Amino acid sequence: MKLSIIIPTLNEVEYCSTLFQTLKNFKTEKEIIVVDGGSIDQTLKLASTHEFVIIEAERGRAQQLATAASASKGDFLLFLHVDVQLSDANLKELAVALDRKVELASFPIEFDYSHWFLRLNAFFSRYRHPYFHFGDQGLWISRSLFEKCGGFDPSDEILEDQDIYLRASKHTKSRKFKSSLLVSARKYRKYGVYKLQFFYYRIWILHKMGYSKKSLAEKYRRFLAA
Repeated sequence: MKLSIIIPTLNEVEYCSTLFQTLKNFKTEKEIIVVDGGSIDQTLKLASTHEFVIIEAERGRAQQLATAASASKGDFLLFLHVDVQLSDANLKELAVALDRKVELASFPIEFDYSHWFLRLNAFFSRYRHPYFHFGDQGLWISRSLFEKCGGFDPSDEILEDQDIYLRASKHTKSRKFKSSLLVSARKYRKYGVYKLQFFYYRIWILHKMGYSKKSLAEKYRRFLAA
């Protein structure tokens, strides 16, 4: 059984070195795919020094992930954000999941920045309900389930991770790994913990009210540019 680890990037050289080195040393049958959306920094040069598979795709997370998944060769797929840090405990659980052929799973998270509201945010990542799943938790999925649920929709501009997790969880019971994944709080530190989190809540509520993802993506871009 082979694992494909897929990492979307866009000008991430400042954050990707730790994850790249950890994955290079991960002792299991795998391919590591860096799918880039048009970086102009040294991200791809760094990836090439590790002899990863490098794919260039149209910019956009869903488009990049869909492109990489279609080119991957693994029986199982693991989608990760580039700024997460994998511990030895995380890696051991991934190896066990591959051996046991786990169909659908994700990690609980903790942030690399101490703030009570982020600890509360992370607490809910322990639950398996799709409403509590977002991309920074990682997504482990078998190829057969990925294809059965339709994979990533390349046209999605927002909430693509929750969308596929929701579709996949209709076919099988999802699982939470026991060890927490350390994720970067860089956006929270840049835009403000409360401001960013309540904006995320607003986007999610508007999505459930029927607003189009295109309109929500535009709101998100304006928020980040403000």
